[in-house]
Amino acid sequence: MSTGIDPKKVATVLEMKLDPTHGILSGTLELKGEKDPLVVEELRYRIVPSEGISRIEILTLKTNREWINSLGECVLPKTLDLPAVAAKALSMLK
Repeated sequence: MSTGIDPKKVATVLEMKLDPTHGILSGTLELKGEKDPLVVEELRYRIVPSEGISRIEILTLKTNREWINSLGECVLPKTLDLPAVAAKALSMLK
């Protein structure tokens, strides 16, 4: 599933940490037009194989922005298709 959003036009990744064993991602993003960076304190996920397509299920999200945390509570969990290269990279990290 394509969102039609080019991530490079929205943000620059300043730092990223991935713990594939526990399904946790954290990092810092510089958002276009924002003064302060977005700190993703904890994004919990799991990889869901399905009919030859790998999907990622975003379970929870905690950031330094209260409104993003509240939005996450409303829309998560959410499952997205993973590009083949991302699925392969994640599977190699386990």
